[in-house]
Amino acid sequence: MFNKLPLKAVLIVPLILHIVTTFGFVEYFSFTNGQQTVDTLANQLTKEISTRIQQHILDYLDKSHQVLRITNVSRCIF
Repeated sequence: MFNKLPLKAVLIVPLILHIVTTFGFVEYFSFTNGQQTVDTLANQLTKEISTRIQQHILDYLDKSHQVLRITNVSRCIF
């Protein structure tokens, strides 16, 4: 049975199979690692944006509160 297979095919087919399998594993691990990296960066960006928005809102509300306090004080003086 093995006498009919050419030596070229016996040597080349396992080599090609090994190369394709290795490439598949590397591609899979690269893809999943890339997905994890993108997810991590997206979460960090979302947290950073939320923190900044919250800080701007708190600053705005604090300034509004200060303006109301100054207005009330000025009404009491006059």
